Amino acid sequence: LASVLAYVGAITTVPQCCQQNNDYPKTVIGNDSISDNDDNDDNNDNNDNIGDNNSDIINSTNRNKLIKCKSQCDAQWKNDFYMHFQKNYDEEFYEFPLDELITASFDNFYTFCNLTKQKLTCWNVQCQINQKYIPWSSDLHICALKRLEFENALNCLK
Repeated sequence: LASVLAYVGAITTVPQCCQQNNDYPKTVIGNDSISDNDDNDDNNDNNDNIGDNNSDIINSTNRNKLIKCKSQCDAQWKNDFYMHFQKNYDEEFYEFPLDELITASFDNFYTFCNLTKQKLTCWNVQCQINQKYIPWSSDLHICALKRLEFENALNCLK
């Protein structure tokens, strides 16, 4: 698996990924701005550096609204994940090695990525989160940044 992931990483180019995903990463998440913060996890601790300037009440209020909106988008994504896969994302799904639920079929992979696309759209449209503040997550990595490579390697990941 490590060899496959290393190979996938070595041949990856964002333009290929964007072509595969109808330019979705370009319009929703900006290529070079995914991980400008220290909290590069998906553990819901809300330290995603959304709006770093808290020098006045207005910025603090806006930051709290963004955190609440992002949390609602994340909760909807996890609910949709459970509805489609009958698996609790936080307790029953594992990201590495990639859960066999996602690698079992192209349909499951596409469903997973469509749910992720909905979450990113929610963050971008409903929460109006600036592209440079969208945090890195494994689902974003798999479905937006490296989707083509994961599609090509899906049979090897089973």
